[in-house]
Amino acid sequence: MKKCSNCGAVMSNKNFTCIECNSVLGDPVTNEEIQSSNEYSDYIDRALVRSDDFYVSVWDKIMSAISAFGTIFIIYSIVNNNGPDLFIGVISFILCIIYALFPKFIWSIEKLRIIAFRFSEEPEPSDFYLVMVKIIKNILFFIGCGYVVTAVVCMVA
Repeated sequence: MKKCSNCGAVMSNKNFTCIECNSVLGDPVTNEEIQSSNEYSDYIDRALVRSDDFYVSVWDKIMSAISAFGTIFIIYSIVNNNGPDLFIGVISFILCIIYALFPKFIWSIEKLRIIAFRFSEEPEPSDFYLVMVKIIKNILFFIGCGYVVTAVVCMVA
């Protein structure tokens, strides 16, 4: 196996010139070089997946789990009449879960709105949109946590 130093195309050991760019090929690539190249490409593939605009991070998963437990706790508090109406806490936790775990779904809804009003063919999320989604889901999470604290105070008092 030979690799072109000019364009990066991989050729058979039988070739002396590159099929793509007609440059002269060097010596065949060793198995160690192939293995290290595969390791680098695997690393790059993992990095590309994490750089996806809609990647669900570990913090998003933890935040969603805490939000689910908080939702259950607030509903339990509402059912037992241990405090004021805490429905805003439930709604904020549910929205936080949706924003954190289903970013592609939220973007598809936003994309429908953009297409309907701006007649754009295939919109892409802007950096401002991505930052605002992160800020919104964190604000919703902390609002829900505030209502959990309120429910705990009402249960204790």
